[in-house]
Amino acid sequence: MAGKRQGAQSRLAILQAAARVIEAAGASHLTLDAVAHEAGISKGGLLYHFPSKEALLEGMLGRVVERSLQFRAEAREAAPHSTLLQRLLQARLRLYADVDDSVLLAILAAAAERPALLDGVRPEIAAALAGVQDEHADAVGALIVWLASEGLALYERLDLAAFDPALRNAIEVRLQAMAAQLAAGAGSDPEA
Repeated sequence: MAGKRQGAQSRLAILQAAARVIEAAGASHLTLDAVAHEAGISKGGLLYHFPSKEALLEGMLGRVVERSLQFRAEAREAAPHSTLLQRLLQARLRLYADVDDSVLLAILAAAAERPALLDGVRPEIAAALAGVQDEHADAVGALIVWLASEGLALYERLDLAAFDPALRNAIEVRLQAMAAQLAAGAGSDPEA
């Protein structure tokens, strides 16, 4: 048990070191050598946990997914009668505040080169989209709210649009209000 916990702690420390490398020097400088140096371990120690750069990127993506699921669970705990859509909106806000943009962009860039990198996250996204549709009488409206929220985040991450903070907040508030309005017609909760 202690060995598993120590292994998990080592993996997390490596993933955090990889994020620091990306934040400090950019995705193009993400190398196994740089991450090992930043983590203060040998390259062999790094390779034990992540045998390739792709495995490291998969680990980083997995960490982002874990954080998203954690934030969604916390949103459910804070508001047990909220819909999946409302929890997804809250989780995304927390995730993008928690994970540096450069890390998300590095994962996105890697996925553009190797689309299979996203294979592990596709089922989670499909389940979330199906759950949002299943819980709302207006499934299309619910999807529009979710996709608008994701589109806003993606535009910002890719630096395609810079919104004044007040306008950006107003957009988020409006999307949350729309989700609450849709919740009035929500059916059963697929995560219950």
